[in-house]
Amino acid sequence: MTYPTPDDMTDSVPDDMAVTPPASDVGMTPAEAAALLGISERTVQRRLKQGALQGYKVDTGRGEVWRVVLGDMAVTPTPQHDVMAVRASQTDVTPTGVAEFAHAVIDELRQEYRDELEHLRRENQQLAGQLGFTQAKLQEAERTVALLMAPKDEPEPPAQPERVSWWKRLFS
Repeated sequence: MTYPTPDDMTDSVPDDMAVTPPASDVGMTPAEAAALLGISERTVQRRLKQGALQGYKVDTGRGEVWRVVLGDMAVTPTPQHDVMAVRASQTDVTPTGVAEFAHAVIDELRQEYRDELEHLRRENQQLAGQLGFTQAKLQEAERTVALLMAPKDEPEPPAQPERVSWWKRLFS
């Protein structure tokens, strides 16, 4: 396997942060580094670009991919470790211990789902109230528009007295 030389490295990493991997360490993918550090893969990539993590890019033929060199960082746990991963590492590996761990995880997930469900119910009630208010306003606006668009009843002109010819008036 060949390792990239400093000339092969991209300009997105500052020269003082560029790393040529030692023969004993070929680096790892951002996903592997994220799992090991207990952070997201996106955070690993962002830290590589910022120079907070050491790494290099390898041309795969389909484009370049990051390889992360952690060195001593992999051994040092970060405060961002996943709580479940920490519990799993402390769990007894006997069937009883694993079952207890699984039950604890399930209970925590149930509680999270209950909390989320309650939050969504409250939000749903609030939105239903807003919808009812909006529908009432819409009906009121439709009535107003209907009244404004209705043809206006014109009052009938006052009745004209019946015309009587002059000769009828003269002889009556």
